[in-house]
Amino acid sequence: MFSALSSTIRIFANSPPNNPATRCKALFHDTPTDPAIIALAALAATLGDARRAQRFIDLTGIGTDELRRRAEDPELLAALLRFLEAHEPDLVSVSEQLGLSPEVLVEARRELEEGRR
Repeated sequence: MFSALSSTIRIFANSPPNNPATRCKALFHDTPTDPAIIALAALAATLGDARRAQRFIDLTGIGTDELRRRAEDPELLAALLRFLEAHEPDLVSVSEQLGLSPEVLVEARRELEEGRR
């Protein structure tokens, strides 16, 4: 499992010009308030930082296969945003990478959580 996780993290972390967070950021021009798009971009940014990605994996216990399978699951996306909220430096770093305020990420999490009730 760890070798698969390491290769997944390396794929995201070792592609700066085509960083998934940067690619997702381009979507904000058309859909700046879509909580799923915002959360997916935050997921890409989280996986793009090996330290942050490993901490997310360690704290949640999610494996790479489950992460791939559930990447669009609102519950997982809300959990990721809660993870970022729990450590303000990560929340600020990811929001800066995405060109959004931290409040936008917090609101996206709220909307994702409300949508599943």
